[in-house]
Amino acid sequence: MSNMNLKVKRVFKILFAVAIASAFIVGCKKDKDTESIPYLHGSVRFKCPTHVRPGYTGTATASGAIAPDGSKVNYYWVATWRKYIYDTTAVYDIIMPKDTVGTFSLSCYAYAKGYNNISSTQYIVIVDDNLGKTITKSDISETDDHFTDPRDGTVYYTTEANGLTWMRNNLAYKDSGVPFKDAEAMRKIYGHYYNWNEASSACPEGWRLPTAAEWEGLSEDAGALMVDAYFNGERMWEYWPAVKITNSTKMSVLPCGYAIAASYNAFKGEFDYATFWTSDSVDEDYATYKYIHVKQPKVYSAKGDKNSFLASVRCVK
Repeated sequence: MSNMNLKVKRVFKILFAVAIASAFIVGCKKDKDTESIPYLHGSVRFKCPTHVRPGYTGTATASGAIAPDGSKVNYYWVATWRKYIYDTTAVYDIIMPKDTVGTFSLSCYAYAKGYNNISSTQYIVIVDDNLGKTITKSDISETDDHFTDPRDGTVYYTTEANGLTWMRNNLAYKDSGVPFKDAEAMRKIYGHYYNWNEASSACPEGWRLPTAAEWEGLSEDAGALMVDAYFNGERMWEYWPAVKITNSTKMSVLPCGYAIAASYNAFKGEFDYATFWTSDSVDEDYATYKYIHVKQPKVYSAKGDKNSFLASVRCVK
């Protein structure tokens, strides 16, 4: 188990112990005063990014908790990357470590005299988009064939197959599509997610969206496309006996999932699916995409709404 997982577990043990102690105190007061302490009303709300680069700085502002009697509500914060230092303020200065990657939690507690606390917790993942940092064992090295997109300076590694040159990492053109969970820090790691209309014009000059037949010409064996990579030390494609991961095509496919535009939980299928648009239009509303599922040994075809379904893109030339 990673040191980060141990840290996260440790903070929850601390918070659990505090909760038990609080419950005991409340129970004693109830026996003595024949009444229980009420909870604050509302809910603790604050916004923070889901994925950031090392050294990220920003702020989180707490709101939403209400004392029914109108008394002042105060807030305090617990950030696991700071070794559980408590800060008492409604506005918290987020200063992430500069020399690590991993998953951390930020918790905010609302309190007022005469009331039980209420709280909320969010997670922040520190990622590094340099090769071999957050994504390890991708089977891609700096000496492999590559080119730089002149539009935004993004580097793409390439492989040759069936007379075509393929991108080995997902298209991440910053002026089209969206990054994972709208986090800029994830742009080069997972690439962008595009609807079909965006995907049809997002490739660099001289490159294009591949056809379904060209994807099938690579391999119909999912394991030949998948790479046994790790995200901040966590295995991305879970092991399933029916799937033999070989990456024999050198496509180094990661399970980045897909997205549904304008949905409540837009990004779905991370660590389970890889999805890629093809240039094949089905009709006015739908186009064909290829997908891989963690438990299945084959590459499948499906049709997605051209406007609302967002998938990854690999360009060819």
